[in-house]
Amino acid sequence: MRIVIYLIGVFALAACSFRQPCVEELAGIEPYVESRPDSARTLLSKIDVGRLRSEGCWAYYNLLKTSAEDKDRVRHVSDSVMLRVVAYYQGRDPEKLQWAYYLLGRVYRDLGDSQEAAKAFRKALEADPKGQRHDLLGRIYEQLFYLYSYQNAFPEALEMVNNSYQNYKIHNDSIGVAYALRNRARLYEKMGSLDSMAIYYRDAAQIAFSAGNSAMGYSSWRELAAMYVRYRRFGDSERLLARLPEASKRNNGITLKNIADIYRYRQQPDSAYPYYLQALEAEYNNNIYLQKMIYQALADLDSVRDTRSAFRYERLASCCADSIQKLEQAESVKDLDYRQARIEKQELELENARSWVFICVLIMGSGFLVGLLYVCWKYIQRYRQRLQAAKAQNEQIRLQRDHNRQALAENQAQLAAVQQQLEQSEQTHKKRVQDLRTEIAALEEQARRSQERIREKEVQVAGLCRLEKAVHEKDSEIDRLQQCIAEDQQALAKKQKEIDTLKAFAAQAETNQQEWMQALRQKETELETYGWLLQQNIDEKKQRLATLRSSEIAKFFAEPKHQNRDTLKKKWDELEKAIEEASPRFTDRLLEKYPGISPVELHLCYLVKIGLKPNALKNILGYSPQNITSLRARLYEKFCGVKGGAKDFDDLISNL
Repeated sequence: MRIVIYLIGVFALAACSFRQPCVEELAGIEPYVESRPDSARTLLSKIDVGRLRSEGCWAYYNLLKTSAEDKDRVRHVSDSVMLRVVAYYQGRDPEKLQWAYYLLGRVYRDLGDSQEAAKAFRKALEADPKGQRHDLLGRIYEQLFYLYSYQNAFPEALEMVNNSYQNYKIHNDSIGVAYALRNRARLYEKMGSLDSMAIYYRDAAQIAFSAGNSAMGYSSWRELAAMYVRYRRFGDSERLLARLPEASKRNNGITLKNIADIYRYRQQPDSAYPYYLQALEAEYNNNIYLQKMIYQALADLDSVRDTRSAFRYERLASCCADSIQKLEQAESVKDLDYRQARIEKQELELENARSWVFICVLIMGSGFLVGLLYVCWKYIQRYRQRLQAAKAQNEQIRLQRDHNRQALAENQAQLAAVQQQLEQSEQTHKKRVQDLRTEIAALEEQARRSQERIREKEVQVAGLCRLEKAVHEKDSEIDRLQQCIAEDQQALAKKQKEIDTLKAFAAQAETNQQEWMQALRQKETELETYGWLLQQNIDEKKQRLATLRSSEIAKFFAEPKHQNRDTLKKKWDELEKAIEEASPRFTDRLLEKYPGISPVELHLCYLVKIGLKPNALKNILGYSPQNITSLRARLYEKFCGVKGGAKDFDDLISNL
């Protein structure tokens, strides 16, 4: 086919060598293509295509027409026109050839052929070595960035977006620079660098506002706010959304959904519900993926108050999911149909090439026959190789899909194994907790029995005291009997026997008293040892708490210059590790008391544990002192089941 085009070009060389009157008219329309594409399309539609008798006028006309349609977001459906335009400008005009290759790449992007689009964009870079049109170069690099980004080729995508930024900057195109910065922010979000993402989004918005394009600036803010919601940084998202105009919020479904998500995170479902409904009715809400998420959120909110409404929203979300699946299947079928149509088109071109070769052989004569047949045969061979390569590529894609499915099945099996291990670990943990509780109950029962034995010993000591008093009384009676010895010797003998018996009894009682006193002193020693160990444990806990509050990580959180959520977000794990070293199982006990604790509430407990003041809590958590005080009181009620104040919560966390 290319040979035929060359032959046509040779025959039309004389006609193309002179500037046609239509060229002047088309040159006057060219400035409107970039600035006002709708007006350019109107002007081009008024030109009589029948006047375009030369190939040069026809190529120039279609170059402008395709460019205006591309700027006006008209979807391209065929590549035949641009292939002919590219063939015409080969070796004639490098600048227009570069422009034509760029538009050919845009056509292939609309057709869904990323491989051919990338090839066309790379040829556009090679078409004009001087590279004087920096605005066009910026768009070419931008399109290559999109292709590499969709394929997750991050190093190549980063290089393309940097080249796009440099060319827009050289061309002094502020809006192009803003778009390049926004593309860089999107790329860093895919790469997981959230800080860089936020910086470039803000830079893009600032440049757009400076250039007078407020729509672009507000769009960058909306995207950054949506990213903050995705990564659960609701405070940052709320501050950005507050800077958007109300009209911009009411017309954008994604923005309304982000506002609803913030209210839902703050446990204000009554405020979130109307924003979800407004998001469904928003002007810019033609995204079925967004509708599915909104319906699912409404179903979750209604599940606790209106089951019929929740069921209705669940059905709508399910319908959206089915539609998404059908769209994905349709896109897959469309891609296969396009590839099949491309193969058929190449086969048809091959047949056309054979016919044209036969006609040219008849025209050029037998002297040119051998050489032309050889060239045609080589051309047919190349087309066959392309067909075989396309078929091989389709087979490779099919094998890759099978491999991806197999990898997905293996990942699901690994996930099931990990879940089983987690369940076994949880059962082991529960059994260990039950054993510890049993041991604690046994120790408490042993302590109670020891106290009862001590009380029994005290009763026995009181009996010994009474016995000692009785002995003293008997001694008095002996004195009285000695005075009566002279009066009655017989009575004296009897009394002497009684005295001997009482003395033996008193000796035995004294021995028993000494044994009981020794046992009592031993018990007192044990009680003193237990009290000393208990006090030592309390002192050790106080010492560890003091060490924690004087540690480097606690001082880092206490420093006012560090009390910034962006600065501290990487320090939470280090703080948690320090608290676990000072108070083992602190986090586990919090989760046992309140399994539904949120990350913000958990961070509040950590900060109270290290003894930070309300002002520091305000700076770190982003809440007012009144909100922090009420939050501490609510957490105390959730932990203990009774109402209390913020001071009670602080004491509970310090002693936990």
